[in-house]
Amino acid sequence: MYAPDSIAQTILRLKQDTNTYGTSPLLNEIDCGLVQCFERLSHTDPYAKELCKRMRANLPDGIQDLDRIRQLYNSFAEGRIYYDLRDRGIELERVPEAVTKTPDFTISWKGVVLHAEVKSLSMEGGDSKYAAIMEDGLESRIDMDEQLKRGDRVATSEQVISPIGKQGETPVPYSLRRIIEALIDKLRGLIKPGQLKRGMTILVCDVSQFNLGCTHSESLLPTFKDTDSDTSGSGTLFAVGFGTQGQQVFRPAEFAGLPVGSDHDGTLSQSGIFKEFPAIDGLIFRSGWSPPEYLGLVTARASQSVREVVIAACNHWNDESNSNMAHLTKP
Repeated sequence: MYAPDSIAQTILRLKQDTNTYGTSPLLNEIDCGLVQCFERLSHTDPYAKELCKRMRANLPDGIQDLDRIRQLYNSFAEGRIYYDLRDRGIELERVPEAVTKTPDFTISWKGVVLHAEVKSLSMEGGDSKYAAIMEDGLESRIDMDEQLKRGDRVATSEQVISPIGKQGETPVPYSLRRIIEALIDKLRGLIKPGQLKRGMTILVCDVSQFNLGCTHSESLLPTFKDTDSDTSGSGTLFAVGFGTQGQQVFRPAEFAGLPVGSDHDGTLSQSGIFKEFPAIDGLIFRSGWSPPEYLGLVTARASQSVREVVIAACNHWNDESNSNMAHLTKP
């Protein structure tokens, strides 16, 4: 049970209200049990105290207050990453907010100070997408109520939610290129130049709202082999980091025996984050698959400290020269 006036209890009530009418991917992602842990820690942990203050300030007035729901989710996602990384031996210290943009955190690693920026990526379309999802959910609920009124013993309804494309339209066909470009677009829009001026920056990204289109290990490879179709696919996260504008993207064919080129998925319209932002030397992704895992990439120019932090933080990692391919391709 949660305390009546607690943040966790308020979020639980919001979830219950939302589920009455539809669904909210952002609220569904917030773990009330973990929020309760944040609240308990806030009595002794300065970071948890500040985090809970932000979360309480962003508690929405209702389920239609999408701006606050998004900010509440962003704070929760940041806290989840903070404590996950701390459990992995990465000590972060939040940088006080200033008039000019600064990194979110500093990391002290073997006497070296690094900087970390934490970002949570929402679905393509942002708040309007989440509003459409809730509206679709309400229509599904109404449809099921009507089925029960007609005397049906069991009411069923189907709602398709895709992080790519517009809600309500025909779902976007399987495309690794679309996933890659959506992730790059989202990250480019969230990164502010002032946050990168202090050097040796690691960008930590929560991509729980996205399906990577391949396995965690495959996502960190330049290309991977799909044994079912005997065709190739491009590692989505590797391309997000190291991709080059005009680069050919591959996706596994639906089945074996298709003509040559059936695995072609178009070319990238933009380059990856490492090329766009040279101050970023490491990328860490939190994927929402069950169980969630941390996936990392480091550039050839990265310092030894950045490399060590990324490897220590992640379940799987790779670098610009693909030196960890043997581990990532183990059966």
